[in-house]
Amino acid sequence: SGEVKHYTVPPETDDDTYDMETDAQGRSIMSLWRLGKIGVFDPGTERFTAYPTPTPGSGPRRGEIDAQGRLWTTLYWAGRVARFDTGTREVTEYPVIPGGKPFTPPFPSPYSLAVDDRNQVVWTNDFNSSRIYRLDMKTGQPTEFLMPAPYEVRDLTVDETAEPPTVWIPVYRPP
Repeated sequence: SGEVKHYTVPPETDDDTYDMETDAQGRSIMSLWRLGKIGVFDPGTERFTAYPTPTPGSGPRRGEIDAQGRLWTTLYWAGRVARFDTGTREVTEYPVIPGGKPFTPPFPSPYSLAVDDRNQVVWTNDFNSSRIYRLDMKTGQPTEFLMPAPYEVRDLTVDETAEPPTVWIPVYRPP
């Protein structure tokens, strides 16, 4: 129709949304970085609801929605990946380092994330250590991979048609 409708951002989220995805129902699902929450805005009801992550202050950053409509997002400060089930409204966290505790050494900082629905894995990177992690969606088991050089990675993309599965990583620094 070409109609544009404006919605006011709730005061508690002002200047806090780091990333936003849209699900199959047209809802905006937001990573509320400094609040440690996942926000959901339903334009049909014009209602906004925020759901806290199990780890307060976790720092949700970048995410992606899988084929089942769940949001997967990085928890930058907590060294984890979170899955937000849009049906149950439940947030589940997975450490990128097996047994890793939030806010403890070696302080992994997952920044970007890509969902591989075909192989049932989520890929993320550690912004501080030139590592890539693969997380099994069914078991939550992470696998760590070292990059060949100290790259600054701000995005990941999965080519689900490639065999074997291929992750593309644009490198920002060094050029």
